[in-house]
Amino acid sequence: MHTALLSCPPHLSLFPLLFHSLLLHSSLYCLSSIFFLFSKRKRSAKPNGCYGLPAENATIERGLDPKEWTKSNIQSMREQLDSLGLCFNWDKEVTTCLPDYYRWTHNCNLCMCVFQAVVNWDPVDQTVLADEQVDDSGCSWRSGALVEQKLLKQWFIKTTNYAKPLLDALAELPECYGVKAMQANWIGDCTGCYFNFHLKTGETLAGYTSSPEAVFGAAYLSIVPSHRLLHGTSPVRSALERVLQTGRDCLTEVTAHNLFTSQELPLVISSKQEFDGHLDTVIGTWMSHKLSSCSLSVHPPLLCSSQASAGRRHLTPLPRRPERKVGGHLTSTKLRDWLISRQRYWGMPIPMVHCGSCGPVAAPEEQLPVTLPKLLSLTGKGASPLEHADDWISCTCPRCKGPVRRETDTMDMFVDSSWYYFRYTDPHNQDRPFERSLSDHWLPVDVHFCRDQGLVGHREPFKKLLVQGLIKGQTFRAADRGQYLKRDHMDFTGEEPVLKMSKHNGLDPQQQYGIDTVRLYILYTAPPEQVILWDNVLSCVLQHSVEFEEALSTLCVMTTHLVSELWVCTLNLLGFLSSLPSLPFTSQINNKVYGTVLVPQQVAQDTEQVRALVLGSKLGQHLLGYRTIKKAILFHRTALINFLIE
Repeated sequence: MHTALLSCPPHLSLFPLLFHSLLLHSSLYCLSSIFFLFSKRKRSAKPNGCYGLPAENATIERGLDPKEWTKSNIQSMREQLDSLGLCFNWDKEVTTCLPDYYRWTHNCNLCMCVFQAVVNWDPVDQTVLADEQVDDSGCSWRSGALVEQKLLKQWFIKTTNYAKPLLDALAELPECYGVKAMQANWIGDCTGCYFNFHLKTGETLAGYTSSPEAVFGAAYLSIVPSHRLLHGTSPVRSALERVLQTGRDCLTEVTAHNLFTSQELPLVISSKQEFDGHLDTVIGTWMSHKLSSCSLSVHPPLLCSSQASAGRRHLTPLPRRPERKVGGHLTSTKLRDWLISRQRYWGMPIPMVHCGSCGPVAAPEEQLPVTLPKLLSLTGKGASPLEHADDWISCTCPRCKGPVRRETDTMDMFVDSSWYYFRYTDPHNQDRPFERSLSDHWLPVDVHFCRDQGLVGHREPFKKLLVQGLIKGQTFRAADRGQYLKRDHMDFTGEEPVLKMSKHNGLDPQQQYGIDTVRLYILYTAPPEQVILWDNVLSCVLQHSVEFEEALSTLCVMTTHLVSELWVCTLNLLGFLSSLPSLPFTSQINNKVYGTVLVPQQVAQDTEQVRALVLGSKLGQHLLGYRTIKKAILFHRTALINFLIE
């Protein structure tokens, strides 16, 4: 991702990410003449997405400090961008790992919650992974290790609260490369919602129903066998395990309190291994069959109470009840809350403390931002490195003033990089993240949450989007441990490829081929939305048509520094030549130059007249008088004619 541009260590190659990014920026510059982003003179500097696992792993390998390593990478990337001739306004540079930036992430009233969940755990990198970071074979996208399912208490952002607004806002956007359909499918149909039910143990269980009104007629709650209550430290685990029978719906003695009807609902372990989407708890309104050794037969009405009289039911509307704040955000079965906890050091601290009396407590505003302590060394193994920073962990509870411990997990790097485009509009503001007047002037950029907070007056991020294609390079994978390897790490001299010693040096095409070659290839090889195979850089198919040569020459003028300068010189020369009565036309035969012939200015654009004049000259008669000419191609701007002969 663009915001992670500077967190990539050299052995993962900075260039492919830069190359990927330039597909957008160079195309906008050359093809659309858009030479600004949030400045009418120059584009704002790209965000320095500094936090994350790649940077931390790189510093562990080298025994360096993550902060210093990141600063050096930022400087290196700035030099690369400048050398490519891209016009960025460095006065508006944003660096997401600096406290003057992420203090505003801390300051936002994030909809965070903490609860136990089954997560993807990388046993090598010792951290949780998103589903997108696990490949089809169930292995980590970075380490190649087989991912484990682990029950952990983690921090989440309630993205499900914004599912319906996100889906509805798609209607305001134009279609671009199928992105709207992809986003709508990712969010899912938002017809249902979650409601909180309370267990007698004090635990809260969030049950989903596709019909919100069904909560009034809820008959039971159903959970999947992999539910956290069956695999964690819950007091009801033993009671659930006693009746569990694989492949059968099992009625348990555990009950949950429905705050809408004040009824106690039985908990049922479903015969299904999974529900639709990512659900693990659903609200049931009808069930009438054998459940293990017990039976449950309920047929409650919805949104009404009933009384049997004369063989029929009289329906009485339920009275209106006060708001209970136990559910209500419309969402889908697909979208999940965002797990932001990472068990690593190099990330934004989670500004929370754990108090034995008060529970999780947010750090007060006057203590923000919470900064990372300096650690002597990092290993990437075991628990979070912050667990060993005793002086940093121990602090005072903001509420009861008793001793507490700080949260030692850090945030996913994309939390900080999810709002930097706002900061571009007001990058040096010390009083707030940005002035609303400036953001409303420059953007319709938002993530719904910021609209709810009153920070902006609109809700969708961008009115138009160019989805960049991937830059693909050939990679290999070690069969024994699943580690991903680059081609230059392999030795192919023998019958079987073997891993060779590597210094983890990434490819830098700017040094190998030159800046102009890189800029030209970015636009020449494929449209920016298509996939590019980097291994095919040196294999472009040669074509020999007038249209191809003119298109390529135009692209060279727009893209490369050298040709652009030469073009200015050419225009000056053409301006001088246009003042002459005759032009010296270069004459080629089968693409080889043989001399020049003077042609009057008034006929220099006429192919047939130029051809006749050249053939009638001494040069033409000597070289072409006895030849069969297949075609004559006139290049107007360069005063050149090329004869193709048999």
